Amino acid sequence: MLAEVYPIKRLPRRFRTLAYAIPSGMAVGRGSVVKIPFRTGTVFGVVASIRAEEASDRTFFAKPMASLFPSLAFSPAEVSWFEALAQDMVQSVPSLLHASLPAFPKREKAAARKTFEGRPLTIPADEVAALSEATAQMAALSRAFLFSPDLRRSAAIISAYRKLRPDIPIQVIAPHVRDAELLRASLAHLSPFFLTGEETPLKRFRTWAAYRESANGILIGSRLAALLPHPSLGAVFLIRSSHQDQKQADQNPRYNARLASELLSRHLKASLYFLDAAPRTDDLLLFPEAQFLRPLSLPNPTVADLAKERLVSPHPILTSTAMQAILETFGQGKRVLCIFNKRGADQKSVINILRRLFPKNTVAGLDKEIGATEETKRADILVATHYYLESVFDPFSPELFGLVLVLQADLPLFSQTCRSLEQALGSLAEWQGAAFAMRAGFAFQTESAALLTPFFDRPLAMLKKDLEQRADYQEPPCCRYLTLQAKEADPDGIARIRAQILRERPDAIIAEEQGGLTIRLHPQAFDALHTLFSRIPDRFIIDTTAHS
Repeated sequence: MLAEVYPIKRLPRRFRTLAYAIPSGMAVGRGSVVKIPFRTGTVFGVVASIRAEEASDRTFFAKPMASLFPSLAFSPAEVSWFEALAQDMVQSVPSLLHASLPAFPKREKAAARKTFEGRPLTIPADEVAALSEATAQMAALSRAFLFSPDLRRSAAIISAYRKLRPDIPIQVIAPHVRDAELLRASLAHLSPFFLTGEETPLKRFRTWAAYRESANGILIGSRLAALLPHPSLGAVFLIRSSHQDQKQADQNPRYNARLASELLSRHLKASLYFLDAAPRTDDLLLFPEAQFLRPLSLPNPTVADLAKERLVSPHPILTSTAMQAILETFGQGKRVLCIFNKRGADQKSVINILRRLFPKNTVAGLDKEIGATEETKRADILVATHYYLESVFDPFSPELFGLVLVLQADLPLFSQTCRSLEQALGSLAEWQGAAFAMRAGFAFQTESAALLTPFFDRPLAMLKKDLEQRADYQEPPCCRYLTLQAKEADPDGIARIRAQILRERPDAIIAEEQGGLTIRLHPQAFDALHTLFSRIPDRFIIDTTAHS
């Protein structure tokens, strides 16, 4: 008997499996974790398949497996998921396993008891019925997108879902550590397991192993948690599903938690739920329209049309509508949060303008370099970048502002990507959610009022138009983007790869960018070229989730 084994080790993308003899008396199957001899030492591996072969040179020379790792075994469905994800990423399964799994301990000890402090999860009384009804609808669906304005409402939905489904393991994936920590604190009453990648390898393994052994545990984690499955997973929640940090873009493996979660739900037959202030255009292909749930009706924003008001406004950067909203907020004795997503000299210029327009009020700036100070906590007008939303804003205990004003809602529209409109709408939806959490008014200034305003009444209709335009121009998700970059300058190698792709797929659209290639393909063409991509040497980095 031979076992085909995936070594848990970083190996070339063209690598598949190694064959090992199964010692007499060792019971292994697909998904078993074993220790195998590898070169001059031993490594752990995952059994891909078992083959019954007659005596031959191959069986004669096959080395026997060293031992079985008894405390961990993957289900066949989990192995299939790792294989599908590796194929989509054009990575070898051993490399994906090596990047995903924590280092296995030399000796096992009992997992440490989960002990961490939480805080009460409360929701305004006027929202309870709507959120409960939406959660019940969601639980009846195998997958759904739920409009959730902030983490506090997302936590309430997860808590309500747990009451409806107390019997299944649940995975909650946030885009980064801070969001995961906020969710953990608010869901402490559910005794969740918690992983962010900042733990020691030993602690990470023990936490994950304890989660896998639980019949109905909840795992809350950052993007890393998307690669740590449960054998009988029941539901996956992707929190802030549209966030750019759901993708790992700066190191291998370059994976996207959106894709990993969707594949995981498909292979393990688990429910899939995306929670965010607004969906992506791509989500229209993941969820039928009936699976988009919008439990809360947020007040429509005040829209200031810069194109119409500029000539009659006190300053080109501030419309009369915005000026009036700020004065009304001051009349109520409340503060104003102005969003201007530029730093440095541009932010200082806006601060000086606001100081001249409101000489009796204090104005301060806040960005990544400045950080929160006593001045920013007291200022009547706080001029902040997106950093405030990511690193300062706490939806469970929000600051008391009376108005959230986005000074230039059009800035994302100038980005050179097919996602510019999607990003502009998503940003506005997040700031609207923050204003809702603060019980503050929400307003934004725009040169493109006719383009942006309809989104707040009919978000799916706008995204459908965006999807149609992307289809016309062959943009994602109607086509697939890949990037290929040499680790060191290799123009000849890049040219050869380009010629190979065009020889097999003349319809591929290829552009040279920064010493590499950007390749645009129909999804079916990507599948047809997979063998070619898998044979590209590892000195070239392939990112199959580009522009995602």
